[in-house]
Amino acid sequence: MHKIGFLNLSTMHDATSIGTDEDYQCIEQAAGIKSPNNAFRDELATTIQNWANGQLDDSANFRPAATMKSLKQVAADAARLHQSLSDESLFDLCYQEYIWGDEFVFGHELEDSMSERKPLVEHLESLIQILNSILAAAPKHKGGRPPDLSFLALLGGLTHIYERETGRKAGVTYHGTYQGPYFRFVRECIRRLVPDFCRQDATLGKALQRYLKHGPVRL
Repeated sequence: MHKIGFLNLSTMHDATSIGTDEDYQCIEQAAGIKSPNNAFRDELATTIQNWANGQLDDSANFRPAATMKSLKQVAADAARLHQSLSDESLFDLCYQEYIWGDEFVFGHELEDSMSERKPLVEHLESLIQILNSILAAAPKHKGGRPPDLSFLALLGGLTHIYERETGRKAGVTYHGTYQGPYFRFVRECIRRLVPDFCRQDATLGKALQRYLKHGPVRL
C-alpha cells in the first residue's frame, strides 16, 4: 500500500476522487487530448488506485536475478535428489541386511522399490538438463542497484493508458531536454496524482527511455 501525497488510498472507494478537475485538464493537455474525457479520467484514476493497492498487473514486476537464483537452487536440489535415488550403495546395504536377516520377502520388496524409482530418476535427469540449458542461455547478471519495481509498474500502467487513449506509440525525444507528449503526460500524472514519486525531468526521461527500450520482461 502506498500513500499518494496527502491521499491514503486504503480508505478510498471512488476512483474519481483522485485528483481535481484542474489536474486532469493539465494531464489531458499534456497528452494532446483536446477536450475533457470522463472515461479517460476514470481509467487513469482507477489505474493509480490499483497501483497504490498493489493490484496493478504489470510484467515489469519481474526480478531476473532472484528468478535465476531460484532456478539454480532447483537445479541443485534436483541433482542431489537424483544422486540419492541413483546410489546403488543404498541397495547393496539393504540387500545385505536381507541376506543376514534371512528375510526373503523383504528382499523382493526392495527390488520392486528400486524398479519403481527408475522413472523418477529419468524424469529428474530431463529436468536437470532443461534447467542447465536455461541457466546456460540466460544473460549474465551485471550487478548494480536493483530496479524500482513499484515505479516501473506505475510507468507500465501509464504507458498503457497513453497508447490506448491517444492511439500513438509511446516515445521520448531528447534535444537538450526530454520532450514529447508521452513524456509530458507521464510527468503531469506523477506530479499531480502521485507527487511522492516525482522525479527530476532528466531522471524521469532516462527511466522512460529504459522502460521503452527494454520493454516488459516475462519468463
